[in-house]
Amino acid sequence: MSRVVVLNAKGGCGKTTLATSLAACAAGRGRAVRLLDLDPLGAAVAWSQRRPSSLPPIRAVAADRVPLGVTRSFLLGAGGTEEVVIFDTPAGLGRPTIDLLVRDAAAVLIPVLPSAIDIGIAPRVVADVLLAGCPKEAVAVLANRVRARTRAYATLARFLDSLTIPFVAVLRDSQSYTAAAAEGCGIHEIDTAAAREERERWIPLLAWLAARGVDLREPAPSPAEPAPEAEAAATPASDAPYSEGGRAPPWRNPREP
Repeated sequence: MSRVVVLNAKGGCGKTTLATSLAACAAGRGRAVRLLDLDPLGAAVAWSQRRPSSLPPIRAVAADRVPLGVTRSFLLGAGGTEEVVIFDTPAGLGRPTIDLLVRDAAAVLIPVLPSAIDIGIAPRVVADVLLAGCPKEAVAVLANRVRARTRAYATLARFLDSLTIPFVAVLRDSQSYTAAAAEGCGIHEIDTAAAREERERWIPLLAWLAARGVDLREPAPSPAEPAPEAEAAATPASDAPYSEGGRAPPWRNPREP
């Protein structure tokens, strides 16, 4: 079982959207998923109730209502058969609960918005997670709800680059997330041009999670066997680097929104 914790003491930074999208992504890869909603508002559970039965199932639980005597074992994911357990946490989470959640987590994701308030709070959140005993290599931050080519994002990018933990993704302020949430879906489950473009921004995040033992990436397609005629007609490979139309393939900086 792999535990992934989405955490930030600041409210409104997109924790539920990130947690539900991760859960949907994991379910779509054939993983058994439990989504623990620690927020009394229950947004993640409400999302799961809108989820169409035609999509892969996700077991969502209102974890804020767990009886006192079983809180520790429940938060640690004990007693379940799921391969992946994702925690959607509320704002203002206290240190005792943070300690319990992150100590043995495979990954802790901290979404940060491009605002002065969020940037000011983020170092304290990171410090709380590390002081709880979570290894530094298990913690990552990501820029969330980013708008392209804004001064606010430039400030956030400089700040995140200054941290000593990985800055793994830039997720845009896209209506695709709103549309997916309204249907009980994740960004990987809607087929629009905007959603497909946004999924490209998840590639470095999913690669980082895979390195932490939570591989939610889409399997690479098997290479097709060349037809005998095509193989015979193929020209010898050149020693020159790959190029398309005489130009090097474009490189997109994953940190540019």
